[in-house]
Amino acid sequence: MDAMFYFIIVIGVLVFVHEMGHFLAAKKFGVRVEAFSIGFGPALLKKRIGETEYRLSLVPLGGYVKMFGEDSNFICSEEEIAVSFVYQKLWKKFIIVAMGVTFNFLLAIVIFSGLNMTSERQVFYPIVVEFTENSPAKDVGMQIGDRILKINDNNISTFNDIRLELHSAKGDIDVLVERNKESLILRINPQIVKGKNITGKEMDMKVMGVVFKVETVRLGIISSVQSGIKDTYEVGKLNLLGIKKMVTGELSARDNLGGPIMIAKASAETAKYGLKSFLWFIAIISVCLGVINLFPIPALDGGHLLIYTIEGVISRPVNKTIEKCLNVAGVLLLVALMVFTVGNDFLNFFF
Repeated sequence: MDAMFYFIIVIGVLVFVHEMGHFLAAKKFGVRVEAFSIGFGPALLKKRIGETEYRLSLVPLGGYVKMFGEDSNFICSEEEIAVSFVYQKLWKKFIIVAMGVTFNFLLAIVIFSGLNMTSERQVFYPIVVEFTENSPAKDVGMQIGDRILKINDNNISTFNDIRLELHSAKGDIDVLVERNKESLILRINPQIVKGKNITGKEMDMKVMGVVFKVETVRLGIISSVQSGIKDTYEVGKLNLLGIKKMVTGELSARDNLGGPIMIAKASAETAKYGLKSFLWFIAIISVCLGVINLFPIPALDGGHLLIYTIEGVISRPVNKTIEKCLNVAGVLLLVALMVFTVGNDFLNFFF
């Protein structure tokens, strides 16, 4: 029950923020918003305020803003053109659609910045300060004070960079280090140890047997916001890199892709550690939602933005039959992805 409770909070916050982005942009441009819903399906609660009906719906897996005249074949009276979405200028429609993911990224920036301001922050440096017992890195000649520059030709600046490179490695890794202003390459065979991920699931983890330099600092307001923006960027970059590695087979989608059950379990796990941990998790998922929604799949915001971009380049609307076929294909792709992630959840947590 705890997992379901925290899942509803996380999804509710993220959906509300995302749809509020669409809603505020539409209202700014004078588009009539007929419905604002948290959740899909039949409305459990609803209340009309002005021209908009606000709904809390049965299925808590998303939400929507229903604007007047969204259908490309919509026909209305001359008086209603000004409040109809389909008749808005292309740049206005682009902004209305883009504001959903923009608000997700802004939420993450606000949370990360707030956490930076109210907490001491650990700053990571890829510099070796200690070795663990039976360290494979020490065995091949790595020394205290070495700075890791690259792993397998990929630049290293954060601990997540190191973790992802180790996780996706299929054998030995080539580590470029800087020592006394000189560069050298060390070939390391990562050690496999038992560990737990954020949901508490036990898994094999690859390590080099190295302890890196970490400093604890307290940031001011400006530095906190700058770090909040950087944190949001790093999480987004890590998401894209992880997706790329799953597509290329370097990471296992079976082990790394989860759905609602994974989010619910992780929500409850992070909530155990307090409000700051829970807010941190919401920020992470908010970035994930923003990144996924930017994918150029017609059923997602990114797909609509792609179509608007094409229409801007060719100076005419995209063929409606083609657009409709693309939308159907996008929906089918999303359904297939949902089935896969839910199936993964059941295999990971119940079997």
